[in-house]
Amino acid sequence: MKRLRPFFILALFGGLFGAPLSGIDTPEEQWVGSRLYVRVADGVVRSVLEDYLVGVGEVEWQGVALTQWFRVKAISDRDQLVSDLKAQGFVATSMPYQLWDMQKVPNDTHYPSNLWRLHSTSSNQGLDDLDLDAQEAWDILTDATGIIVLVHDNGVIETHEDIAGNLWDNPNVGAYGCPNDIHGCWDPSHQGDESHGTPVAGVGRASRLELEQTSVAS
Repeated sequence: MKRLRPFFILALFGGLFGAPLSGIDTPEEQWVGSRLYVRVADGVVRSVLEDYLVGVGEVEWQGVALTQWFRVKAISDRDQLVSDLKAQGFVATSMPYQLWDMQKVPNDTHYPSNLWRLHSTSSNQGLDDLDLDAQEAWDILTDATGIIVLVHDNGVIETHEDIAGNLWDNPNVGAYGCPNDIHGCWDPSHQGDESHGTPVAGVGRASRLELEQTSVAS
């Protein structure tokens, strides 16, 4: 995938957040106004957060893949709880659960027509939403620092603009019993065959999602 244009649309893990709301009037806004997202530090278990929240909030939801993420309902002052959690050593991030009007999509000319697994529509695949919801996730998760994705496919063009500089470097070259394992385990029978591995690796890079702090309005 090529670089993403800086436009914004909605949603995080079954909910929305973003620019502060002005006024808490409708039932939806009341619901949003009492929720927050919390990311605990590596190795911290759910019970640590729940013990801290006694009397001030309760965990409503925990991420399935991103198990360090929680949605919390504040019992009283949501914004104060966000601030208090930021000061706790076991918390990596806390932020209000709010609304954004966003649309962040790639400028790749093959998107979404040839990349329907990322975003499918009635025109490019015959069915809407037959995809992995990448476009929704890009509104808040775009950086993959520290995340390694295994691509089990044929060869890749390592100099491709979406791949160069983003390949994993094996710190133990030769330790896995396969030739040329600098960037993985290379099968000589696929030598020179990049027809499928390259686009798959490019999609894999675009789909490795980690929170982009600069996209979050506090």
